[in-house]
Amino acid sequence: MRWLEKHFGRFAVPHLTLAMIILTAVVTGADLAFELGIGSVSLDSVITGQWWHVFFYPFRISVGDFFGLGPWIPLFIFLYVYWLFGSQLELLMGDFRYNLYILLGVVFTLLGSPFGVGSEFIYLGVFLGVATLNPNMQILLMFIIPVKIKWVAIFIVAMILYNPLVALVAYQQYWPILGPALGFLNYLIFFGPGLWKRRASQPVRKAQFQAKSNPPSPAAIHRCTVCGKTELDDPTLDFRYCVECSDHEYCQNHLYSHEHI
Repeated sequence: MRWLEKHFGRFAVPHLTLAMIILTAVVTGADLAFELGIGSVSLDSVITGQWWHVFFYPFRISVGDFFGLGPWIPLFIFLYVYWLFGSQLELLMGDFRYNLYILLGVVFTLLGSPFGVGSEFIYLGVFLGVATLNPNMQILLMFIIPVKIKWVAIFIVAMILYNPLVALVAYQQYWPILGPALGFLNYLIFFGPGLWKRRASQPVRKAQFQAKSNPPSPAAIHRCTVCGKTELDDPTLDFRYCVECSDHEYCQNHLYSHEHI
């Protein structure tokens, strides 16, 4: 990664999040307003010479009707949410890494388009990146309920993978899982190794935490030869050595009543 950044870092586009928001607003907005059908990529469209749809593909997202008010409010909400998470991830990763992350997302979702992968996976990858780097950040679900972003990310991924995994396990169908696998591939390349290392180091961190939380008990200095009590058992006990028993030590209760060794 450092080698790539050293040689190609100058080509990184600054403020890529803002640029993508503008392009998505223009492309998706124009398609919604005039029904242009741009950005729809399929094998047939490429074969028939409509390959130029590829350039609009990352900026054409699917938005539905919002309680009879049309698709414009969902589009605005989508762009606003992407601005919140995209600008944060861009700041955390740096311009070059963020550019490469988005570029790989575009490439892999294009490859996964025959398997039902849409451009939304590009933006979902941004959300997952923020959830990985800042898992305890709280967001307002439905603009009301505070919840940690990691739980939202886990729920979304589980919903996406549920049907493909059922098809894989129950019917040995592999092609349904190919789409999500390609859609998440850029995320796995960038954040997968870190997740694995973090999981592998959890037992070590847990042991270190337990060691700090439960420090070893201090060793006793005095111990009665008869009853075995120490100053840790009873701080009020007084201990003395018997002159006739050489190095044997006794508490005050047995100093004068013990049998000499």
